[in-house]
Amino acid sequence: MYQTDLYEAMLAETVTIPGAGGELINAYFARPLGPGARVAVELSTESAKALAATIHAVLARAEAGGFSDRPA
Repeated sequence: MYQTDLYEAMLAETVTIPGAGGELINAYFARPLGPGARVAVELSTESAKALAATIHAVLARAEAGGFSDRPA
């Protein structure tokens, strides 16, 4: 049986926050529901697109090397 002292629940929602120039920014906000320290990650649209492109490139290389989540 799996046991842990960690509380793993999370709340995720979309929110609108004010940007530097007063413009409103739509954001995805996720946080743990339990006690403890919090970490923040903020990505601009350009950074998010670059991150997604990097993830896709890594997955393409993995699949080309014979690694895949599809059954053989």
